[in-house]
This record gives sequence, C-alpha cells and structure tokens, in this order.
Amino acid sequence: MADLHHLKKRASLGEVTRRSSAGLEPFVPSEEQPWDTARIAHLLRRTETGPDLYSISDFLNLTPQEAVDQIMDCALAEPLPEPPAWADEVPPPRGSSDAERQAYREANREHYVELSVDWHRRLFERGIGEHMALFWSNHFVTEFAVYRGATYAYEYLTLLRTYALGDFKEFVRKIGLTPAMLIYLDGVDNVAGQPNENYARELLELFTMGIGHYTEDDVKEISRALTGWRFNPFTNTVFFNPLLHDSGSKTIFGKTGAFGYDDVVDLIFQERAYEVARFVCAKLYRHFVYVEEDDAVVDQMAEIFLENDFTVEPVVRTLLTSAHFFDDAFYGAHIKSPVEFFLSLVRDARIDPDQSFRDATIFRLAFRLQEQLGQILFNPPDVSGWPGHRNWMSSASLTERWTLTQRFATAGEIQKLLDFVSNPDDPWAVAGEIANLLSPVQTGAGNLETLVEILLDGIPTYEWDPDTDGGLARLSSYVAYLMQLPEYQLA
Repeated sequence: MADLHHLKKRASLGEVTRRSSAGLEPFVPSEEQPWDTARIAHLLRRTETGPDLYSISDFLNLTPQEAVDQIMDCALAEPLPEPPAWADEVPPPRGSSDAERQAYREANREHYVELSVDWHRRLFERGIGEHMALFWSNHFVTEFAVYRGATYAYEYLTLLRTYALGDFKEFVRKIGLTPAMLIYLDGVDNVAGQPNENYARELLELFTMGIGHYTEDDVKEISRALTGWRFNPFTNTVFFNPLLHDSGSKTIFGKTGAFGYDDVVDLIFQERAYEVARFVCAKLYRHFVYVEEDDAVVDQMAEIFLENDFTVEPVVRTLLTSAHFFDDAFYGAHIKSPVEFFLSLVRDARIDPDQSFRDATIFRLAFRLQEQLGQILFNPPDVSGWPGHRNWMSSASLTERWTLTQRFATAGEIQKLLDFVSNPDDPWAVAGEIANLLSPVQTGAGNLETLVEILLDGIPTYEWDPDTDGGLARLSSYVAYLMQLPEYQLA
C-alpha cells in the first residue's frame, strides 16, 4: 500500500507538470486528446459527485460544449428545495420556562442535523449548483457553532444556492444581512460611536478583493457606514435602526459621502471592480482546475466576469469548456475533501443513497470522518474557511480514510460495479475498468497485471467467477484496496 508521501507527491508532481500552454479557447477533441471516458470523468469529478458509466455513456454522444451546457443548464433550472416545516421557527419568548427553552434547544439541534443530512443528500444527487453552494460556504464563511440557529443556517444555505452561479454583487449585498453573518461577524454589535470592524475587514480581505487593495482607514470608514443593522431573533427579522447608524461623512477609496450599507457595496464594485473580479476568479480557478493559479487564464476569466456584470455562470461555463480545463496536466490534481470522499464512497461502493442518508450508523461514520478530518458542513474552523488541498492529508487522517473504506466496501452492493464492465467474466477487464472508473489516474499495462493479481487473490485466471460468493468477496476486497490507494484520494 502506498504511503502519505506518495499521495502528496501525486497531488503536487512539481509545479512544472501542473502547467498547461492551453488557455480558455474551447477544447476541441483530437487524436492526441480525444473526447473519451477519462475526460468526461474528469469533468464530472470537478462539477458533481463524480463519474458513473451511465453519465459517461450519455456524454460520449455529446460534444464537450453540449456536455458542459447540460451540466450548467440543469443547475440553472434546478428549483430550490421546499423549506422545512421549521424554517420560520423562533425561540420561546422572554419569560418562558426552562423546560420550554430546553425543548427549543433540543429541537434546534435536531433541525441542524436534519439540514446537514439533507445537504449531503443533495450534494450526492444534484449537480454543480449544490457543489457551488458548498464552494461559497467556504468563501462567505459563517460557523453554526457561533450563531447556533438552524433557521439561520437554512436561510444562509438558501442564499448560497440562490446565487451559486448568479450575480456576485447582489450576493455580496445580501449575504451581509443574513442572521448567520450578522451574528458571526458581529454586525449586530456595529453601532454609531462604537463601530465594530469585523465584518468590514472580512468583506474586503476575504469576500471581495483580498489584502493590498484597501487601507486601514477604508476598513474604519466602511465599518461606520455599516452601522445600524439589527436582528430580532424572536421574530426572525433583520432590520435597520437609523438611530444606531453613523450618518456622518465617510471617505472610502478616496470618495466622500454620507455612505450607508448599499453605498459600500456599490463603491466596492465601482472603485475596485478589477480587483474583485481577479480575486474571485482566482478562487474559482483553484476550485475547478488547480491550487496554483495560471495568471494568464485567471486574467481571461476576470475579463469575462467584468463583461458579464459579475455574473458567475459565464465564467464557470467558459472555464469548463476550455482546452485549459481538459488538459491532462490537471487530472487527479485535487485531494478530495472529507465531504467529497464520503460521497465518493457512497457512489463507488454502490450503497443505496436513501439508505446512506437514512441509516444513522452510516451517517455517524461520515460525521466521525468529517469531524476527525476537519470538515463539518456549516462549521469551517474560522472565518478564512477550510484551507483544503494538501491540508486534508496527514498520517492520522489517511488512516481514518482507510478505516472508512473497509466499512463501505463491505456494506455496499459491490456487484453493481460489474454492470460497468465490458466483460465481467474476464478478470483483466474487471480489474482495469473498475480501477479506471474509481481513479482519476488511468491504469497502465504494468499496473494492470498487479491489479489482476490482487483481484484474483491467489486463484488462477480461469477460476474467476463473479457470480459466486467467493467471486464477490474477492471483488469487495479488491474495491477496498482501490479505495485505499493514493489515487483514490484524488479528483
């Protein structure tokens, strides 16, 4: 079994080998770079839970542009889920009994778990829209452990879904006035005469433009402009109190006026438009392509972002159809996050998703994994979010992943993987085609011989029979082996 050093080497491979001369021009299949199973699997790993041969078969009959259009158009047409029955639930009023308050706390915790389970389910079943909501949760960071309201988490997640591929400027405008954000970054404590700078600082540093494009005076003046916004938990309403707002003159980015909340958002996108576009597009590049940016490609993405008035969808659509995205250099260039790893286990072990998200034992395993590895939905470690990539890997975390693979490989309907094999009676086809389905790094001829030996586990080739208990046991052990390889941790 390969070690942690091997895994990190596979994920980095040196900066030179993760570079591409291609840009955002459309990917045109050729004899050297065909539109094949490997490229379609790469697209599905970066935009959805990952590949299965049903999707791959469908996409083989489309052009790359048509495949990406289908992914994007489905996401844009996807309706928001129906709100849960408790979406507008509020705490018991002042003067309520201890028993009533305790009952609310217990119900609130149950609602949070329900919301988290449902998000896992939708991440598994849906496409790029849900995965972009997860991306934005690591951009506009809040922590449930701080604001502690399931209804606030639901409202926050609904906003992430609504603007996942939409108007980024409007996204910024609305996110700061959610209960989750107002509580998390102390907006409710930001009042005239005693401005709180927390949200103003993160708005600039983490949410829109990054360090180096504003001054400390800008932070101070913006915090004054944002004063006066309040939240009433007993009615679940955000409102503006003009008596708590600093209505005096402020100077922001060299402009002077009696600015308020909306003015701040307008100024950011007027006076720092390029900086915002470059900052956001660099993050999108790191998410979809590779952790090390290609400056020329990010610059092109930023131009598209600006030309489309900060709408995310055209940028993502162009990137996903580009020759740059489909370059071989970026296959297996991401390390799966704990959430992605869990979802890939559900898919690749062929566990019934209804069972996965209904079975408390399985989900408890998933939650334990995410807790151990540091990625619990709605609870990034701090306002800068999950650092991701190589930070997901350590000797301890890799052991946790291995433990979970054993449980899943024996719990699933592994025989369903044979539906994706051209000839299930041929151990060479079984070993190679399943390995290529589960891994972003395709199996070479030399590796295939070793994989066949592992699948057969000592029996001669002619004794391979997938329809017997012994055959299924060997298949289960083989899949568990594949899931523990360094390549399986990559996407």
